[in-house]
Amino acid sequence: MSIQLLYVILAMLTGIVTQVIGFGYTDIELGLYFRHLFGITLLKFWFLTVIVFFIHNLVGNKILGFFISALFVAADLIIFEVLKAENFLFRYGQLPPFIYSNLNGFGHYGLLIIWYSIYWLSFAGILGILTSLLWRRSNETALKFRLRVGLQKLNRQFGWALGILLVLFLATGGYISYNKYILNQYTSRNERKRIQADYEKKYAQYKNAPQPKMVRVNLQVDIFPEERKASLKGHYILKNKTDQQIDEVLVNLSDQHITQINRLEFSPSAALTHHGREYGFRIFELQNPLNPGSEIRLEFDLMARAEGFTENNPKNELARKGTCFLLTSEYPDYFPLIGYVRNLELKKERDREKFGLPKKPKSPPLEVASKSVCELRFDLAEYEAVISTSGPQKVVSNGNLIKQWTENGRSYFHYKSEGPMANEFVFASSEYEVAEDEYEGIKIEVYYDRGYPDNVPRMIKGVKRSFDYCTKNFCPFPYRFVRIAQIPNYVHFGARSQPTLFTWREDAGFISNLEDTGEIDMVFGVCTHEMAHQWWAYIVKPAEAEGAEMLTETMAQYVEVMCLEKEYGKNISRKLLKKEMNRYLARRKKDVAGERPLMRSYADQYYLNYPKSTVLMYALQDYIGEDRVNRALRRVVEEYGHTEDVFPISLDVVNAFKAVTPDSLQYFITDLFETITLWENEAKSATYEEMENEKYKVNLTVSTHKFRADSIGNQTEIPIDDYINIGVLGENGEELYLKKHKLTQNRSDIEIIVDKKPVRAGIDPYVILIDRERDNNLVEVKRE
Repeated sequence: MSIQLLYVILAMLTGIVTQVIGFGYTDIELGLYFRHLFGITLLKFWFLTVIVFFIHNLVGNKILGFFISALFVAADLIIFEVLKAENFLFRYGQLPPFIYSNLNGFGHYGLLIIWYSIYWLSFAGILGILTSLLWRRSNETALKFRLRVGLQKLNRQFGWALGILLVLFLATGGYISYNKYILNQYTSRNERKRIQADYEKKYAQYKNAPQPKMVRVNLQVDIFPEERKASLKGHYILKNKTDQQIDEVLVNLSDQHITQINRLEFSPSAALTHHGREYGFRIFELQNPLNPGSEIRLEFDLMARAEGFTENNPKNELARKGTCFLLTSEYPDYFPLIGYVRNLELKKERDREKFGLPKKPKSPPLEVASKSVCELRFDLAEYEAVISTSGPQKVVSNGNLIKQWTENGRSYFHYKSEGPMANEFVFASSEYEVAEDEYEGIKIEVYYDRGYPDNVPRMIKGVKRSFDYCTKNFCPFPYRFVRIAQIPNYVHFGARSQPTLFTWREDAGFISNLEDTGEIDMVFGVCTHEMAHQWWAYIVKPAEAEGAEMLTETMAQYVEVMCLEKEYGKNISRKLLKKEMNRYLARRKKDVAGERPLMRSYADQYYLNYPKSTVLMYALQDYIGEDRVNRALRRVVEEYGHTEDVFPISLDVVNAFKAVTPDSLQYFITDLFETITLWENEAKSATYEEMENEKYKVNLTVSTHKFRADSIGNQTEIPIDDYINIGVLGENGEELYLKKHKLTQNRSDIEIIVDKKPVRAGIDPYVILIDRERDNNLVEVKRE
């Protein structure tokens, strides 16, 4: 035990030193260190020690004991890590995964940790007593002899202890099972996938069925954080925006998240003709068919409650501090969702194959895509909600906060939109501090945990700079307020933009340390990115087609890098470019589905839609000018912004770029967006001689090669006929010369005159082009 204790102490000291020196984060939470390391980690070590002692004593042979102990550990890893068995009631000495949140602490995971700890402590105690009873105290080591001696030693004291521990073990196991299987609905990972597969098999026939759209949403939401429950009442006004008569309305509502349905009915009335309980899928047959342009009302009264504790779908959205759930177009977890939900389908090809599903269709090719179908399947609806929570907490949601009051110890918040907005509505409740600012007629609010205020000013600054950039270059901001809400680590995304606000996971921005001014301010950067989505996702929405992410993520990445450069200078934007290019080049090798040109990328090709997008958009503005790029994007916004019946495809953006690009650089648009193009640029040698007029003549030899790649990575060299930056740098990286030269040969000799003594020179010195080898673009300039 002393070695294990020393190990834990060293782990704590190492963590503290790394936290302070490595990350500059000085908020040392000793209580958390002790609870986690001494209360959880040390306990696991003790569990392992007990069973190893038991095995060694049982077999009576040191080598065999080590072998069986190792076999036990290996079997545990194979069964639970490789084969993905999930029942922690049978995984000796292990606790189920849990999440610590700065907002909520261990929260509802606390009971999970405590009861599993008692469960395994009692079992380890049983093993400890058995080890003592079977202990080898003489030369007689036969197991049969030790069993007989052990039974003789099983006196009243040992018997009572063994009995109590056995009862405790069975009782805690029963109580855990009661919480896991009775209070909560248990579904294994494989069973969840089976349900998803069956959802598609049964209901994909309704994928293109005409359905009404939300046009008004009115809600009464009462959150009870201490009880981890929420009452959800309200109604939707649904409108038939199609040119067809609608006879049936498809309603999705999770029967797992919603624990009580008091009301779910239409007015005029409709009959429930099908209810797939496993899938939460319902079909209502309308008494009177809904004609084009007509409206119908869906009313509901629901209750969502998190009961007891479980590691299986623990309803993290309902937390004592940090409740956050959504009415979203993607998942019907807490509110009804109309129509077939594509997000409920299995996405990974190996899972689809396993459950007998065909390959998931990719987005339509640009050549056949319909510009009347939006990639983002949200509705535009007027929104109004009265939301209550427990007294000390505040609620964040979309729209304008028109009234706030306290009644019977509860806090009420009345939110209302100023017009239709995407049905991506947030309900977040916690004991927030609020930082407020006014800027250019908009109100900026950041809702954060009082213990982590450091990065809030960076967030507000990021909102302002992104607002400036987008309003100046694209179109006015349609709202009078922007909110940022800190949410717990439970969610699977880092930051996400919704109309008028974005939710931000605490570990992705609020607790980051940014004291080093020479590093990339990613809190500021992410803030500019998410703010940009108010334009590039909610004002301009892409059509369903390959390359759709170019209308959303590519544009947000572009705004981010330009805002970073304007705020912190080119050194920071160049650091970001280097980082993003490395990420792209590393990930493209691992894309088993095959890389595609950016304008034909798929939504799941993260490395194209984020890092590569940053590099390509920065290169574009470097070559044709930032003003030209923004003029092209403004035309896209003017043509497609705020539309509900026609949506742009990536080809529209590419054509807009071509329209503002000089003839001499049209090839570059093809290189960036229409093909997969890479370069291999190298500075071979550089010399200088001092001239009589106190200038310096630099003789530079460079090499350049250009390649086109296909989807499986085959690269073919193509002739070079490109403009590429040639640069000369002086002391401390001072830029003495930077100009684009037309290169038509693989090897070129270039003569340059500069005013100061050159130190380094090369081709594409800041690596703006995607370069296969990025460390040889510059060489030292030597005296002739």
